[in-house]
Amino acid sequence: MTAADRPVAIDILLRMSLWICFPINLGAAYMVARPGAWLGQQLGLPAAADPLYAALTAYMVGLFGCVYAWLALQPTPLQPLLAVAALGKLGLFVVLVGLWLLAGASPRLVAVGALDLMFAALWLWWLANARQPQEETN
Repeated sequence: MTAADRPVAIDILLRMSLWICFPINLGAAYMVARPGAWLGQQLGLPAAADPLYAALTAYMVGLFGCVYAWLALQPTPLQPLLAVAALGKLGLFVVLVGLWLLAGASPRLVAVGALDLMFAALWLWWLANARQPQEETN
């Protein structure tokens, strides 16, 4: 399916999902920066975190959120960057499940991470359908 053949609703869904992820990531960045705050405690984050690691993680999460907003503003999202974003969402879910299974992380944290899995699946699906067919050479 080429971009011209893809229903407009799919592109709108992609753009909406990117806009939704923008504030979610900014909120997650705050939560990671201040894990002892109420929301972090509700999700089972450890109250005490090394400030350096918390700040670096919050920066990366917030930066990804800004990338989602930038992608949403583009006439056609840059496919390699969207692939990195999807792999980031998928990777976060895998890490959370691994921590839940091996280290006893909160199941609530994994449940929230399932949203990232849904976004990753949507974006990877869009990317798979956005590929242009290769021209055959004779």
